[in-house]
Amino acid sequence: MSNSLILFKGNISAACDLIGLEHALSALATSALDTSDLLRASMVFSVSALDHYVHEKIVEMAVEIAIGARGANYRFSNSRIGKNAVMLTASGSPVDAMVESEVRGENAFSSFQQPEKITSAFKRVSNVNIWRQVGLHLAMNEAVVMRNLKLVVSRRNQIAHEADRNPAFPYNRWPINSSDASFASDLIDAIITAFDAAL
Repeated sequence: MSNSLILFKGNISAACDLIGLEHALSALATSALDTSDLLRASMVFSVSALDHYVHEKIVEMAVEIAIGARGANYRFSNSRIGKNAVMLTASGSPVDAMVESEVRGENAFSSFQQPEKITSAFKRVSNVNIWRQVGLHLAMNEAVVMRNLKLVVSRRNQIAHEADRNPAFPYNRWPINSSDASFASDLIDAIITAFDAAL
């Protein structure tokens, strides 16, 4: 199991644990205690787990290409990082630390949550049509998978950037239930499992 997948499994497990904690607390508490923020946190954690996985997988794949453990695609071979890796290899210098540092630097301010951004990220290191492979792995239409992910990310953004508040008076929070949070974590877990199998 790759390091990126190990890290993802730990991260998505934390998101699922929040759902379990919300169930336990709501069963013990009165309705005066609102436990729904645990579900909101779970949704944010789930999307964060996706983003982190893509960052880590891109680093892993780039390093594997640089050390010759994976074939290079055209984009990587013609990138600045790819060309620098070739020069370092020719000089006998180790390339893995340089490639890891360069890729992390390039991606430091990037967010890999939306399907289009994820596609662009993986195209830098692979020729695999990632969403087609996800659709095949999940036996779902790839457009449906991508649309569902966009909905989850949109809700995460609503939570993270708008405090999950309705902009109209009286500014109540949008409702959320455990099914919403479970849908997000289950979908993202399935997508990452499919990514890892395809890449």
